[in-house]
Amino acid sequence: MVSSSYNPGVIDPTHLYRVDELRARLGWKAHAWRTATRKGLRTLRAGGRCYVLGSDVIDYLTRINSTEGPIRD
Repeated sequence: MVSSSYNPGVIDPTHLYRVDELRARLGWKAHAWRTATRKGLRTLRAGGRCYVLGSDVIDYLTRINSTEGPIRD
């Protein structure tokens, strides 16, 4: 069951996200996730799970956008 606070696509810089939740919010498949972690998206591990801070996701997306240029259609 999805909670009423679930908002796909919204990343709050103050929240900690499980990888599966983050991927669902961003619409990322496995390849996009691997690419992001290889390019420097910081992850945290605890209890056999992987987590990402919302602020780290925002920083990563901002950084790759400024280094790779604008997204093309």
